[in-house]
Order: sequence, then structure tokens, then C-alpha cells
Amino acid sequence: MKLLVIGAGGYFKSFLDTIHPSQFEIVGLLDDRFPNIAEWYGYSVLGSIEDAEKITKAYDVSNLFITVGNSKIRKSIYSQLNHLNIGFPVIIDATAVVSREATLGQGTFIGKSAIINNDAKLGDFCIVNSGGIVEHGSRIGRNVNISPGAVINGQVNVGDNTMVGANSVIIQNINIGKDVVIGAGTVIIRDIPDGVIIVGNPGKIMERNLINDKNI
Repeated sequence: MKLLVIGAGGYFKSFLDTIHPSQFEIVGLLDDRFPNIAEWYGYSVLGSIEDAEKITKAYDVSNLFITVGNSKIRKSIYSQLNHLNIGFPVIIDATAVVSREATLGQGTFIGKSAIINNDAKLGDFCIVNSGGIVEHGSRIGRNVNISPGAVINGQVNVGDNTMVGANSVIIQNINIGKDVVIGAGTVIIRDIPDGVIIVGNPGKIMERNLINDKNI
């Protein structure tokens, strides 16, 4: 199947390591830095994001994948493209362990040695980076970034557009709001409201997450 990728950056490098060449034929990339960037890791940058509909028709592409790590930008891109009649596949690294009883939303990426356990549910366009763990019964919203080594224990709820920092830990039965930034190494032992930045062990709210306060 032909695949068009959006985003010529670091995430694309991990994506390339994960995708199996027999699974998809990558026809090229789109990036808003076009035409200043015309090639990325051996693949042509064919245009900017606003060219998506034209390019998918020209190359007879049936699938798109967004390799943009910033959850706010990823959400914005999807909002530009959700009118297209096109698929957003789930990409899972061969080294990841994903329960047969887990549910993964469209456009989600599961990286190297990640673990998604029984009855976990992830929304659309999530990223679970290398070694990230989502335990049994947890519910992860849309556009959530789970950084390398982060551990989300059982029965945790994580709201949309939240970033879970590297090597952070969320204990069981915790509710995390939407648009939250959890700093690297943070330990979450109590519920967290929407739109805050939290760091430390135990985690303490530092400030509002102003970056995500604006509607997009």
C-alpha cells in the first residue's frame, strides 16, 4: 500500500526504523518547510501540508501517517486533513509487546520495546516511545505523547494532548487531565487537573501550560 508521510524530522527517523518495507511503499513526505527542504533521509519532500489532497490523488495514495512529535501541531495537522477519505494506519515496532485485548486508535505509533497491556485503550494519533509502558485497563486520550521509559500503571486515565515525560511514573488509579505536561522523571501520586505543567517526586504543579491554552 502506498503511504504519504507528513513531517520531515526526528520522529520520521524512528518511524523508518519501525515500518516494515513490505507493509507500505512510502511515496514521499510533506513538510511546511518545502521547498527549502526537498529531501529527507532518502525520501523526496513533495510539498507542504496544504498540498496533501493534491499529492494523494496524484500518487494514488490511500494512507497518511503524521510523524510530528509535538501534540499540538499533530492535532492541527489532523484538523486540516480529516476531510480526506484516507486511512491513518497504526504503526507498531516488531520489538513492542501489544496485548491482543488492547485497542489502538488510528495514526498511533508504538516504538521499540514498548508494552501495551491487556484492556489498555489509546486514542488516535498517540505516540508511545521506546520502552514506554501502558498497563492494564488504562485509558489514553487522543494526541498523547508517552516519552521513552515512561510508566503508566493500571487503571490510569490520561486526557487528550498530554505529554508524559521520559522516565516518569504514574501510579495506578490516577486521573490526568488534558493538555498536561509531565516533566521527565516526575512521579504522579494524585489526580492532575487540565492544562498544567507538573514536575518532581512527588509531582508538583508548577504553572499553567500556556502553550496548549489556545484553541486550535
